[in-house]
Amino acid sequence: NAPKKPNSEISDAELLFRESAAPAKQPNDLGKLPASESPEVFDLGERAETRSPSPRPPAAMMESAPSPRTSSTPPPPSESISRPGIPETERDREFRAASKSAFETTGKVDQIWSRKNEWGPSLIALACWTIALLSLLYIALVSELFNMALVLLILGGLYWLYLCYPILITLEIPVRLTPESAVKDYYAALSHHMPHYRRMWLLLSRQARLTTNYGSYEGFRDYWKGRVAELKRGAGARPSTPLLFQVDSFHAEKNLDKSEANARFVLNIFVRGRREEGPIASVPMQIDLVRGPDKMFYLCDGDFPKFGLD
Repeated sequence: NAPKKPNSEISDAELLFRESAAPAKQPNDLGKLPASESPEVFDLGERAETRSPSPRPPAAMMESAPSPRTSSTPPPPSESISRPGIPETERDREFRAASKSAFETTGKVDQIWSRKNEWGPSLIALACWTIALLSLLYIALVSELFNMALVLLILGGLYWLYLCYPILITLEIPVRLTPESAVKDYYAALSHHMPHYRRMWLLLSRQARLTTNYGSYEGFRDYWKGRVAELKRGAGARPSTPLLFQVDSFHAEKNLDKSEANARFVLNIFVRGRREEGPIASVPMQIDLVRGPDKMFYLCDGDFPKFGLD
């Protein structure tokens, strides 16, 4: 036998090394099923399908069964008061009457009395006239018209005092914490040479401002000017003579929460300077009053009865 060559021995060794290093092929397991298709999984699925659902209560029982929240809710006060078998106490009746009265009187006063509402128009007119008078005086003095400036000063000053008159006669604040003070303040505004109709208008409620005789402040002012003129003509008094309106025999009844009142009184009317002759008219009157948002009373009727002139 001839000896092998070194190169052939090396190649045989490399071939042997490759065959030993190659991994052995695993036989294909055809009988093995995937994990999702195992017999145990099929068994669990069949058990889940064959399991019977839990019984549910009938719908009628679910609707009739009250929830704990609704059963623990207390009944409203109105139901507890009017529940049959339980007598209504005096306190419950007073509470119900007061609540009803407070609900009915809400919003019956549209405009409350204030200095701004009472003096506003007078202050505006006074300011405009002051500016106009000072301007005329300046022009007259610059033009060296001293006589005209003096006349303007006198006449303008008199008219300035005339514009101040409504402010001077209403310096006292009308505090109307009682129905009697409200009625007296209302008719006291008429007892002047020039009655303060704006104060009277501000002391009226919404109901008193909408009548068949007037529906605005201008109509209210014209109405009372005519009534006062009729009284003066009937008494034979001069147009410049003021009348005095005096409230006597006053009696008022208030509701439970004291937000409304019914007043009865006698209105005696005198001619200033002739009080010893007695009243020219004595009118029994009955009016309602309501308390406004400012806690003051307002009249629900601002008219003067026709029979008072007879």
